[in-house]
Amino acid sequence: DAVVDEVKDHFPDYAPKIERRGLSDIELVGMYYHHVYDYLYVAIYNAAKHGNREGLLGQTIQLSEGVAPIRRLEIIISSQIAAGDSMDTVRSNVDTAMSGSTEDAMVVEGRSGLKKLLELSTDVREIEDIFVTYGEDVVHFHCVMNLPMS
Repeated sequence: DAVVDEVKDHFPDYAPKIERRGLSDIELVGMYYHHVYDYLYVAIYNAAKHGNREGLLGQTIQLSEGVAPIRRLEIIISSQIAAGDSMDTVRSNVDTAMSGSTEDAMVVEGRSGLKKLLELSTDVREIEDIFVTYGEDVVHFHCVMNLPMS
């Protein structure tokens, strides 16, 4: 909710239909919190900037047992593409934004931020993977993170 509110400061007309699945809440601290926040911000900011501003914004949170002493957290943010966009064009734009060097991921303004996701997935050892899947008119950003059992 905090990320959606922050993104609405940039896009005041962003009014998605929020649909939550899986865990409704999970408490993260320290670096885990910051990495998840960065992921959520980039995924939701892109949904508001490029997607259907009144369409679906889905959130799925799943926590499963991994190989002890690790738990596996998967967070999926899903958003509908904008009316008039084709999924082929959206897929091409996302793939282009998430490819190549990540050297400028933190310093170049005016981009989508998707290079930051690529950088997180390669540089943060706790993040197992960040990837994108596509539905008929929905883009799904997945973040898989390894958490210590507490």
